Amino acid sequence: MELKILHFSDLHLGMQFSSYGEAAEALKEARYETLDRLIKIANDENCDLIVIAGDLFDRVSMKKADVIKAMSSINKFENGPVLILPGNHDFFRNDSNLWRYVMDAKEEHVTVLAEKTPYQLEDYDVSATIYPAPCFSKHSSENEIGWINESEVGGNTINIGVAHGSLKGVAPDLNDEHFPMTREELDIPDINVWLLGHIHIPWPEKPSPSDKIMYSGIPEPEDMNCTHKGTALIIEFDKGGRKSVEVISTGGNYFDRKHLELHSSQDIQQFEEKIRTGNYQNCVCKLSISGSLDPEDYTRWHNEILPRLKEAFLYLKTDETNLRQKITKESLYEMYPEGSFPQELLSGFLENEDQKALETAFDLFKDIKDEN
Repeated sequence: MELKILHFSDLHLGMQFSSYGEAAEALKEARYETLDRLIKIANDENCDLIVIAGDLFDRVSMKKADVIKAMSSINKFENGPVLILPGNHDFFRNDSNLWRYVMDAKEEHVTVLAEKTPYQLEDYDVSATIYPAPCFSKHSSENEIGWINESEVGGNTINIGVAHGSLKGVAPDLNDEHFPMTREELDIPDINVWLLGHIHIPWPEKPSPSDKIMYSGIPEPEDMNCTHKGTALIIEFDKGGRKSVEVISTGGNYFDRKHLELHSSQDIQQFEEKIRTGNYQNCVCKLSISGSLDPEDYTRWHNEILPRLKEAFLYLKTDETNLRQKITKESLYEMYPEGSFPQELLSGFLENEDQKALETAFDLFKDIKDEN
């Protein structure tokens, strides 16, 4: 009973990325490109089966053209069936336009797992039986796997459970509203493997042949909380029914956080050189900057360097809360008359090179001045 499966979930086609400015369209399109990549991987790896464990789409109100675009990619799988489970974002309803669009656009080898019933794959020469737990709403305090306990699981096929939701102890679900499951509920002896969707990181991080429950993670990262570059799983059963699992990298873009400390023009030059010689065109980066720069370097950073850096990234968002201009004699005279108490006190700190005291006092006087 040899069987090779590509398992992924939570691609969230149609995600908007409205807070990412001009990069929003590229980030939306990247998810469709990743779907193409996943299908190509399945074909190149000679997989017998693709299992999509929910949230292929980000919402039920998808545009028809976008659904057709997605299905045209999925239809290109050459070797066997594609099984699509409705998740909590793309939950199933009989009157849903989303799933009507899917049904109209899919080819015969694509099946929507919309019923709580065993799906036999013998017609595709695949020795497997699928036991799905589709979502019928966005939130629920109860999962949809109970029917499997009541049915007869067994036979001479590989039995695969497919579900979408949280797993106690693994996926946070504080209000128990994401179809919560427990390991005890999934401990059905004749189910060979559970392929789950919902959380956006692969779990276990390094699956072993003995692991029976697994999340594939998100194939294309969606925000700064995603620390990996997109994942899916290839699960293979050999003739003896022994299982192997491989976590594969699938994403096109990635999200990153960086911190930069600037105190001189040399610091600026070193960072710009690092970015110039690297490859960040697919990086969405949040850059936090601290330190203090001479007025000339501070101006050059904003007028020359930062615009060039933004061109090097897919999207760059900066936080300069802790970056400031160095306080100079000239800036003191611009703000306070010679001989005034603030000017004399601050000049003393400046002459003694007590930068911390200088900045603290400067900020205090500035706050008082602003209030008046």
